[in-house]
Amino acid sequence: MPLGVCAAEFADLGLRCSTVSPDPFRGTSNVQWSDADKSRDASALAVLEGNGAMLQVPCQQLAFLGNWGELPDGSVGFVGRYVSPAAPEGKPAVVLVLPAPAEPTAVGWLEMVDASGATLFGPWLMRRVDGDLRFAACAP
Repeated sequence: MPLGVCAAEFADLGLRCSTVSPDPFRGTSNVQWSDADKSRDASALAVLEGNGAMLQVPCQQLAFLGNWGELPDGSVGFVGRYVSPAAPEGKPAVVLVLPAPAEPTAVGWLEMVDASGATLFGPWLMRRVDGDLRFAACAP
């Protein structure tokens, strides 16, 4: 079931939601999250806009596109599809945003799971970033 991402627990720290409109489905203005920190470049980038998210992990040739929603078990996440070398035709997946209480500057952990909840990719500790971002070089 679709939900407005601006009602999510991480909205205050990780999103740019309108304070003018009470519409919960208005969504966020464009924001970027990455796993980069001061000591290294990014390996994963999530771009969020409206109620959707696009996740890129270049070294794994992984891309995901999904919308914020509630799953039948009551959990919430970005529900969509991913493509990778092992799944070039695309497969369904959910990207969860898990809390990171030990990391106060982080939005949370992103983890991609399948319909049964098994981890497909991640988790990545994500922080909101503004401006340009560099990806880490891929190992040969």
